[in-house]
Amino acid sequence: MDACGCPRVNTTFLAMAAALACAACGTGPLNAPTTATYDAAFFFTFTSSDTTAPQNRSLSVTGGMILTVKGTSGILEGNYAYAKRPAGNGTIGGTLSPTDAITITQFGDPGSALGATTQFLHNNWPNCDFTQAQPVPFSGSLTDGIISLTGGLTAPCTYTINRQPVTLQTKMIETVNASPASAFGNGGL
Repeated sequence: MDACGCPRVNTTFLAMAAALACAACGTGPLNAPTTATYDAAFFFTFTSSDTTAPQNRSLSVTGGMILTVKGTSGILEGNYAYAKRPAGNGTIGGTLSPTDAITITQFGDPGSALGATTQFLHNNWPNCDFTQAQPVPFSGSLTDGIISLTGGLTAPCTYTINRQPVTLQTKMIETVNASPASAFGNGGL
């Protein structure tokens, strides 16, 4: 316990949230960034305006995340990696509020919040033009140590419908569920 009666920070994300709340009691900024490792499941779902359009409508990938909360402002930074095929990794940035709400501003390539790197997206859905992708903002929460995020993108994708190429705006929604890594795991990283 510290001078405010708050628990010392350990490696769980709940401890990160507790550390943020305790820092507000007047003892100043956190002494050091708090880092935690997570086992994560990433779920991608694609939908377009034409329900007959052939598309890999969903993809599930396991992997991990390492996240760090810096200072009392709740700045969240880290990275993720997919453990198996399809391979991919990238960076994550955002904020964790004192109410355990998470806002993601960076997810994938640097400066992007698309939910994966452009290369990963192109490798799995080559019929889509991700250079024109528009993000669907990511947000989520921290509940009982579990991180839940939802967001994604919209992009033009070309399909063959009635033997003709047709380009349709397509929405990809990604859901991420992550729990503290097991004692023997490293969050897939």
